[in-house]
Formats: sequence, C-alpha cells, structure tokens
Amino acid sequence: MLLFATACTDEKWDDHYQKNEIVVDNLNVEIVDQTIEEYISSQDDYSIISQLFDETEVYSSIESRNQSLTVFVYKNATINENEIIDRDFFAKTCVCDLGLTPTKISDGFSLLLWTNKFTRIRVDELGDVFIGDVKLERVVQTKDGFVYEMASPMVAPPSLYEVLNSLGDDYSVFRSLIAEYEEKVFDRENSTPIGVDNTGNTVYDSTFVVTNSLMDRYSDYNATNMYWNMREEQYTSTMMIINNDLVENALDQAYAFYEEAFGTIPSSEDTTRFKEWIIRSAFFDYELSREEVTGDVDLWSVRGKVEGIYDNYYTAQWRPSVQLVDAANPVKFSNGVGYYVTDYKIPNNFVIWRYKEFLAGLWERCSDEEKDMYFKNNSAAQSIRSQGGFGPFGEFPLVKYDILRMDPISNGEHVAEDGDPAYVELTGVTYDAVTNTIKELNVPPGEYYLRWGAWSANAAYTADFYFNGELVRENQGFQGWCNFDRYGAAEFPYGFFDRHWRVVQDGKAAYYNRDGQNVATVIVKESDNPRVKIRLESTDIFKNSDGSYKDASQAWGLFHWCLRPTENNY
Repeated sequence: MLLFATACTDEKWDDHYQKNEIVVDNLNVEIVDQTIEEYISSQDDYSIISQLFDETEVYSSIESRNQSLTVFVYKNATINENEIIDRDFFAKTCVCDLGLTPTKISDGFSLLLWTNKFTRIRVDELGDVFIGDVKLERVVQTKDGFVYEMASPMVAPPSLYEVLNSLGDDYSVFRSLIAEYEEKVFDRENSTPIGVDNTGNTVYDSTFVVTNSLMDRYSDYNATNMYWNMREEQYTSTMMIINNDLVENALDQAYAFYEEAFGTIPSSEDTTRFKEWIIRSAFFDYELSREEVTGDVDLWSVRGKVEGIYDNYYTAQWRPSVQLVDAANPVKFSNGVGYYVTDYKIPNNFVIWRYKEFLAGLWERCSDEEKDMYFKNNSAAQSIRSQGGFGPFGEFPLVKYDILRMDPISNGEHVAEDGDPAYVELTGVTYDAVTNTIKELNVPPGEYYLRWGAWSANAAYTADFYFNGELVRENQGFQGWCNFDRYGAAEFPYGFFDRHWRVVQDGKAAYYNRDGQNVATVIVKESDNPRVKIRLESTDIFKNSDGSYKDASQAWGLFHWCLRPTENNY
C-alpha cells in the first residue's frame, strides 16, 4: 500500500541542528510499509546504489543501528561507477544517523553523515531543497526512516582543517604560523584504561587531541565549553587562504610602518602581535558569502574567549575594500567556505594600536629649552605632584599618578596678559630610552581619537581644546571629568584584558591605563608640522566671572594625552 502525507515526528532536532528562518513545508512524502533496505532493493532504478550498500555492508549497519535514519539514493542513470574511487566512503556519504523529517528541514541545517563529515542544507526562494548543493527530488518514509532521492550523487567536500593541512608549499608560512600555536594533549575522557603500572598509576591506551592556544574559542570564562575551533566539522567557518608572498609582504609593510610611526624597530612582542593578527584575521565563525567578502561593510573575525584569559579575546577587523579575495572561485568545505586572498595588509590601526604620553615624566626628562619648546604655557609656576599610582598587573607595570601642575597664578602673580586666556600648548613628543633623548613623534596621517587625562579633583574650571590649530572641543568642564586615565574609553594597552584582571587580582582593574576621556575625533594631515599639537585655553581657571583675577587659581593638572587610530584608519 502506498500513501501520501506530510511527515511529522518528535525528533529532538534543536539538539542537533541550527535552524534559520526559511522552513520547508511543501514537501509531499510517500509512505511505504517497508524498511529502508526493502524499499531501495525493490526499486529497479536504484539497483546500482542498492548493490553498493550491500557490498559495503551499509544495509547490515542500518539494521544493527535499530533507529530512525535517512538514506540518500540516486537513480542508476546519474551514477558513473568509474568515478567512485572509494566505494566504502561514497556509500557512507549516503547515510545520516537521524530521521530527516521533511517538515523539520530548514535553510542552514548541517547534517552529519556516516563519513563524520557535515553537509549543509540550502532552501531557495521557491522552496526547493538542496543538500550538499544537490537538489532533493523525492522523499519516501519507510518503517525505519526516510529515503531521499537526489538529482545526482552528493560529493562530501573536505573540511576546513583538511584543506588547511593540504595547502601546498606556496602557503607554508601561513600553515606554519598556525601550527606554532598547536599542541597535542592527552584526552583522558576518551582514553581507555588498560592497567596500573608498578607505581600505582593508571596506564591508558592513550588518545591525544590537537588544541590551538590562540584560536580555540570558548563560551565561558573557565574554557570548559567549546564555542569554536578550526578542526571540528560541527563548527561553521570561513577561512581566508593567504599565500607566502602576501604574508611576508604584509609583515614587511607593518615593520616599516611601525618604524615610521614610532621611530624605532618593532620589538619581538610587536612582531608576535602582527603574526597573531594574520592568524586571527583569517578565520570567521560563520560562513561569508561572495557578496560579503566583496562588499563595503567591515567584517569581524572569530569571537569568544581563549583558555587562561577570563575575557573575550580580540577579533580582527577585515575590510573587504582593502583585503581582496578571489570571490569568483570559493573553496567549498564540509563546514563552510574558503577564499584565496589576492591583496592583504595588517591595518594601520592595529600596527600603531595607540600613542600615549604621560606628561609629568616627559616634562622631567626635557631640558629647559625643550620645556619651552614642547610645553608652552603662560603659567606663573610649574611643578610635579605625585598622587600615588595603580598596578602592577602581572607584566603590566605600575602607572604612577604623577601630574604636571601649572599654576596660572602664583603668589598673586600671573603671566597672562589682560584679555588673554590661560593656555598650555603641548607638542607630540616622546622619550627615546635608547638614545636618552626627546624626539617629536611622526604620527602617520589619518583619523584618530584624541583622548585626555588630568587631575580633575576640585578642578572647577572649563577649557577649550585645539588640535593642530583647530578648535575640537569647547567649554569642557574638568571637575570629575577625567580623573587621571581612570575614566572614559575602556581601551587599554595591547594584551591587557580588564575583565580577566578583575577576576584574578583587583575588582577595579578596569581603571588601569585606559586611553582616557574622549575629546574629539581628529585628523592628522601630511602637511601638519609638528604632527601633534594640543592646546588648552581657559579663562575661568584664573579669573572670576566678572573678569577680575582670582586670589588663588585653579591649576592645570596635566596627566596624559592619547591618540588611538579609529576603525577608519585602516
């Protein structure tokens, strides 16, 4: 007896598959009173695939499973046996361990086949179903599962990790960078105890698994629940495939750009940082379309936490208009897609990360002539005041809360002419510990966040900010606004994760060495000379509202300035 119906079961689909919005509800299902083996072997059009299932013991394995299954079959006319190199592997691509109820099919399902490889389901706008890019033609429900007739044989593509490890010599640098963070570790849970040695320790028939300390991602702070890795096929991924020339050119450009920006060669820590960015930028925890990798919207690489750090790890900014790929020839993985990269760089905003200068220590290292040149002001007195400090946190050193105090009025005297504001004008300089000299910073042109820190306790005054001669912030009140660098943008030195240090050391770690309060987004131009000049002007710091001079003024309590490249400074 042959019946027609729409199938429905109570399988726990949500435990196995991730569903998207497009759901199939228009598939008619033939119901037969036969098992999978009985039905397939009874159909003349399936004789080739049926013989293969018998030869490779798929039929006997189905029977021993004693559960609902789905088997994919192909008409004889669609099968070219000469193209089947591994008959056992091919047969196993035809079986899925769950009864694939048609009403539960939706766009984005990932099916685990008997080959231990995943294949994806796609549902088009007409409701047609494609499994592994092959169209589903017909569905039959049997007593022990479903038979899906496909338009042509499905090919199980390799996984991301298999493709990565099969890349040729032209990609050896890329593969080696990733391999540096891989380690084989003992998997106790999946190892079998086989005895006890003479010291009383359990001996195992050991199983080892590969981990990657840089790229394995977890959903929890204790790194017990895996969120994503590049090895297992259950995780959907995109990989950018970068050849040796592109990797080496990107590193050379980053080294040269760093030396131009800071006047010194990158440290070994910076070199490692650049190489890690290359790895992180190449992997995404979702599948990117051709439109996305050629679009005008920035993409962000894999998210999540890494083992040993109680915080979300860095995600890399990928700009499709700069990082170019061969979108016309994607590489299909069983668990995602790959794109060969054709043009590549490490972005400016990552190479620079940030400039931050602590003003008291810098001023102390200046000669009198340099102080006059780089710390222009019309204050009556200057001094250094120490207000303690914060830290250290592991390798991150103590930040001294030393302020450069400049008093517009001292002992009743003032320097500012009548009608003029009190001002401080700072040139962007830094201390070179190697040469023991003060030098101007050659900040590359581009867009930056200008950020500021000052001693603002009882600072009952306002000030205007100028950057390279342009008014960028007006009438900013200082009291409680920017106490040292503890307030403002929650951005830190590279490698400092405030949530991590809050757990392991100090609940106030988020106050450590921040960028400071945001003043404005500014543009450094090629023609700017010097590249950084920050000027503050205030009248009420030393004058009353009626214009008379105060008996005791407020004072400039200068702590630091910071420039961080914006996302646009790519």
